Amino acid sequence: MRWLARQAGWGLILTGVGFAQWDEYGMALACFIVGSTILLLKAWHFEAKHWILKILRAFFIAGAIIMIASSYTITAARKGSGPWSAYVAAKWPSIPDPPRPILPSPPLEPPPIAAGRPTLAEVGLRLIYTEKPMIVITNPSSVSAHDPKYIVVLFNLDSDDINPLPIPVRTFADDYIIPDGGVGPYDVLGLPGVSPLIRSGDRLFGHIEVQCSNCTAFRDYWVFIRVGEGGWYSQVRSGSQVDDNVLFQSMSTIRKNIDTFIAEIIPNAGREPIRDLPRLSSQ
Repeated sequence: MRWLARQAGWGLILTGVGFAQWDEYGMALACFIVGSTILLLKAWHFEAKHWILKILRAFFIAGAIIMIASSYTITAARKGSGPWSAYVAAKWPSIPDPPRPILPSPPLEPPPIAAGRPTLAEVGLRLIYTEKPMIVITNPSSVSAHDPKYIVVLFNLDSDDINPLPIPVRTFADDYIIPDGGVGPYDVLGLPGVSPLIRSGDRLFGHIEVQCSNCTAFRDYWVFIRVGEGGWYSQVRSGSQVDDNVLFQSMSTIRKNIDTFIAEIIPNAGREPIRDLPRLSSQ
């Protein structure tokens, strides 16, 4: 029994190693500290008479002190992010903290705008090429026009079809027109679904609307085209828009008296002729 008592220090250290193998790091740390303390006390009270034994005693005391001081660091490194006791963690699992509510970020302040500088854009329409008119969207303002768009509603007055030509609406999403710039030309009469429905000399009448996502307002234009010869366009009064339902319901009357209808609502002075320009590639 006395011999076993003398080996208690080493026994506790070995027991601590065993606890560590079973992920019981709290018990392992306690064994390391208590066992090292016992060895330190035994070495401290050991009566060494020979100088060699005195040197060994000094090394033994230093080793025990180092073991006590480093027990926590070594055990914590071995444990890592795991629990100090695998048994306790399995028996009484910890309750996680409730999730924090996700609060919306405060809105970003818009950048300051220089005094007197306009913040909204304007877009306009140009029709070019008399033989086969094409659309150009212009930006006469000092601000870039974002997401430009055109809507074309044209009726063939010389066709039995009472519906407008099937010209799709086109929006240039995520695109823009620089100040005093333009985009185009766009060939809408040469589209596969439109070209077979018109012939040279046919009269086309209706309107074209242009707009953008940051425009002050849309702009609408009356349009008259004689296919293969030319035509004209005229801006509707600022802020006004052609009502497609009314235009469609009135089309049978307009077909019979197109010259009278045009003369009443669109004076000659307000008509911009379609002009020929150096040929550009259509889009």
